[in-house]
Amino acid sequence: MRLGLLITVRALACSAPFLCSAQAPFATIQGLVRDPSGAAVSGATVTAVSTTGAARTSATDPEGRYGIAGLAPGSYTVRILSRGFAPFESATVDVATGQSVALNFQLQIQSLSEKVTVSDAASQLGVDAAQSASQLLLRGSDLDAFSDDPEDLANELQMLAGPSPGRDGGQIYIDGFTDGVMPPKASIREVRVNQNPFSAEFDRVGFGRIEILTKPGADKYHGQASFDFADRAITARNPYLTSSTVPNYQQEFFAGNFGGPLSKKASFFVDIDRRITDENALLNYTTLDLALNPVAISTALVAPSRRLSTNPRVDYALTPNNTLTLRYSWMDSNARNQGITTQGFDEPSQAYTQDLTQQGVTVIESAVLDARAVNDVRFQFNRTSTNLTGVSSAPEIDVLGAFTGGGTFPLNYTNRNHTEFQENLTMIRGAQTIKLGGRLRDDQLKQQSTTNFNGRFIFSAIPGVGEAIDIYQQNQALAAQGIPQPEIATMGLGPSEFLLTTGNPVGRVNVFDAGLYAQDDWRVKPNLSINGGLRYEGQSGISDHADFAPRIGLAWAPGGRQGQAPKTVLQAGSGIFYDRFTAALLMNATLLNGINQTQYIIRNPLFYPNIPDPATLAALSAQQAGTDTAAIYQVDSRLRAPYMIQASGSVERQLPHGLSMALTYTTTRGVHQLLTRDINAPLPTEFNSIGQAIGPRPFGAAAGDIYQYEGSGVFRQNALAHPDGTVHLYAVRSSV
Repeated sequence: MRLGLLITVRALACSAPFLCSAQAPFATIQGLVRDPSGAAVSGATVTAVSTTGAARTSATDPEGRYGIAGLAPGSYTVRILSRGFAPFESATVDVATGQSVALNFQLQIQSLSEKVTVSDAASQLGVDAAQSASQLLLRGSDLDAFSDDPEDLANELQMLAGPSPGRDGGQIYIDGFTDGVMPPKASIREVRVNQNPFSAEFDRVGFGRIEILTKPGADKYHGQASFDFADRAITARNPYLTSSTVPNYQQEFFAGNFGGPLSKKASFFVDIDRRITDENALLNYTTLDLALNPVAISTALVAPSRRLSTNPRVDYALTPNNTLTLRYSWMDSNARNQGITTQGFDEPSQAYTQDLTQQGVTVIESAVLDARAVNDVRFQFNRTSTNLTGVSSAPEIDVLGAFTGGGTFPLNYTNRNHTEFQENLTMIRGAQTIKLGGRLRDDQLKQQSTTNFNGRFIFSAIPGVGEAIDIYQQNQALAAQGIPQPEIATMGLGPSEFLLTTGNPVGRVNVFDAGLYAQDDWRVKPNLSINGGLRYEGQSGISDHADFAPRIGLAWAPGGRQGQAPKTVLQAGSGIFYDRFTAALLMNATLLNGINQTQYIIRNPLFYPNIPDPATLAALSAQQAGTDTAAIYQVDSRLRAPYMIQASGSVERQLPHGLSMALTYTTTRGVHQLLTRDINAPLPTEFNSIGQAIGPRPFGAAAGDIYQYEGSGVFRQNALAHPDGTVHLYAVRSSV
């Protein structure tokens, strides 16, 4: 499997013209930077200084690789600076014209007694992919300002990364994988934000991408523990509550970690954290009191949650050039009174209890093939089990704009098995860094969905009569006088709509996808670099299996001179990025296909508050002459995978005292964006008294509503990032 994958991506690389260009005539120094355990050191500043004092600087990439091109023949000393490590300076090395010298280095952990003078080289601009002013590298004390809570930390990092176009926004990668448990802050070695947005290595849009690398063990034992506490006494009153009383609130957060050597070849690191939180779900709705008068409710419902997680990791040096990393993650959480939203005017009976368990195994083998090549093999298996238990399974009553009461669902659960395999080969060839790789993913989903199995009655406003709460109030007043609901409904004071789902609540789907890529980062001149790449993707579940995504990036420092850091850098890039049709969407189309499950929609029902059996509902649908029938979901047989074309340009300027500024413009166009459309909706040739279309249906009345997932949407988005770091979206358009 591994050999076959490498042969495939190598063949793909050689088919791309930009990967087969000749080496440049100037000299190059390149190699790897590792820590004492053999793990890669990324973001380190590597400087080659000649005997004349001229210097060229580069930065190590996520795998610890560096390359300094454009060197004149002569003698050089290599200096390395990286936070947390002792400064390093090599012996003098001689390079000749056209020569490529491979030098690998191993840094030592910084001693507490050492004094370090750090230059501003790390903040200098450059034309390397990892030296853009818009990119961020966070490590060590940089993370101190962020929350200790993993969920809050993830939200803060996403805000720092800025907005990302697309259906799901930016992604978080943990040790190279998008599926996993967010580790505690103490377990994070470093965070990279918006690194090389147009790299072919990643499938999603680069802006908004967050890469998190966890800590390996060390050669000395160390650990730490912490405790955080918050209480109602130090909490401000919620502005959405009319009461001046602060609702009950309490949070306790325990965290600790410990790591060190297991032997001369192995080290470990383990963390554990426990969070106990009593938050509040806000309740803001209007209901009827015992006298059937409308009354506004504004209060809070205690929503306690408990979370426990651990992430042990072991690193083992198989050989001097091969390192094996094993990581296990486990998280268990329980939360009550979830799902309450003020936007839905939910009553307490709409709440549910959530039980979530996540566990995963990650295996990474990193091999230094020679001084110019590194190969990484990664495997991950994650299993997620989620149970949602409704507080009540009574029929739901939705009075639009006033309250949503009744029940939610008896029990919903989701069991997901996610398997992923990756292989990435990196080769340094003169002024070029070539990356080849591939990814295989399998997503298995088993789900029970009883949502709407209890039925849902909707009361709507009637023009000239009153709001929905007025209709409901009159309905209840007449019912209290003993008038039957069918008679009340004929007066126009009953529910406007009834929805019910019946059938088999359990479904199983499996989605497999694969991707291959080739990437070439070429330092054409000391002040010019070109990054080109090509990615291929395909998946099961839809008919579209061949998606090619070219990427290109350019960085130029006008007036840049050899041996000097540039003052101005112009960056530009463009690429195509595909979105996958997910297992969750396929599951919805599987459950609601009209065979496994059927959703009935009955308008102006006469049976409130009782619910007929499915056979009666089917007969009622037929009696309504196709105006109100069952609803099914399906996937368009011609569906194309949605993709985005993104391009950006930026001007970056180095300022005094290690500061820099940038102005970046980004434009994105989405094509074949996913939409859900009723392809059998009544044609707008005839209308009823309230303006609803009641014309003939394209596929006949018996077919009912057919909601189809199709790729017919487009959107355009433009963004301008100012020097103050804020992002302003000034043109957004969506259409079908």
